[in-house]
Amino acid sequence: MSRNRLLLLAILPLLSGCKDDNDQPLPDQPYEDGVIVINGGNFFQNNGTLSFLKRNSTTAQENIYNTANGQASLPPADGRIEGYSEAGNTGIILFDNDTPGEDRLVFVDAASFRKKGELSSPNVENPRSIVVLNERKAYISNWDLLNEDWTYKDGFITIVDPQSGSVTGKFLVGQGPEDLVVYQNKVYVGRAPWTSHELAVIDAETDKVIASVTFDSWPTPIGVDSQGKLWVKERNYLHQVNTGNYQIENSIVIGNDENRSVAAATLTADRNHLIFVLSYSGEETNWQEVGDTYVVNVLNPQVTSPVLQRVFTGLAADPVSQLIYGGITPSLTQAGYVLRISPDGSLQDSVKVEISPEGFYFK
Repeated sequence: MSRNRLLLLAILPLLSGCKDDNDQPLPDQPYEDGVIVINGGNFFQNNGTLSFLKRNSTTAQENIYNTANGQASLPPADGRIEGYSEAGNTGIILFDNDTPGEDRLVFVDAASFRKKGELSSPNVENPRSIVVLNERKAYISNWDLLNEDWTYKDGFITIVDPQSGSVTGKFLVGQGPEDLVVYQNKVYVGRAPWTSHELAVIDAETDKVIASVTFDSWPTPIGVDSQGKLWVKERNYLHQVNTGNYQIENSIVIGNDENRSVAAATLTADRNHLIFVLSYSGEETNWQEVGDTYVVNVLNPQVTSPVLQRVFTGLAADPVSQLIYGGITPSLTQAGYVLRISPDGSLQDSVKVEISPEGFYFK
């Protein structure tokens, strides 16, 4: 065998073990896969935070926004966190600051949570909710600044491009716009308490209000079930709305105590069941929320006994594990907890998080 052939045989294994750097997988980023917990924080203390929880873990990583941006040693001070969502590789955080004019929408890298940019007043004023329509378009609901007598002005929707971090539009939508639900390119807009009794319907292609559904009190959309029906909560009622003609097809009264109302609520991951809290707070409860949690089949919506004798400050269904995540807030001055629950209402485990867990984003 020639010397050249021997040399070739000797270096072949080395060559086969070498790969172009571009072929190497990128290292995992810290927040690529798991659950973001939205901790609102205490009112008037601007101390909202985001926690991160791996699905197979019982320990949460706390205050991930501050940590990712070199402020881990500083207490949170940006505002209450009213919402978090993602459009492609960009995360969107809504900060509602106690100081008028200091509210912000912050764009972050969704995998690392490093800050990419922000929007402030007058594009963001008392922001309440986010819905992402696609990677280049998201709606943000805003109350606007309150009047001097604490009454509400007409609120507005800010349209943003998450990739460029810019505002692409803005339009009025009536008083107290809050929760947003998107279905088939229509966005349903709920209302804050003591504001409008109308559920607005927006065409997300034209960015115009095309219809409204009138209720006896302020409505909050929950989500669209497996049959394409929108569920809306209003006081101690659950309503089923036809998403084709926007008519209320069915209304279910929950209990016979009008002082209690449907609070946190979500559809299960398969969208066949509703899980919700019926609760009350008043002077006799020292203004602590008390109540129970129920599960209702959307195909046969009969309310029976509660499945859990407890209340949650937030509920959401994980599309990966199918579990329900529920936020527990012992008080607004101490850490809260996340309970993981099976779709039938059975408690699985709990995880300590931060102050007032109110929402979840599943990655």
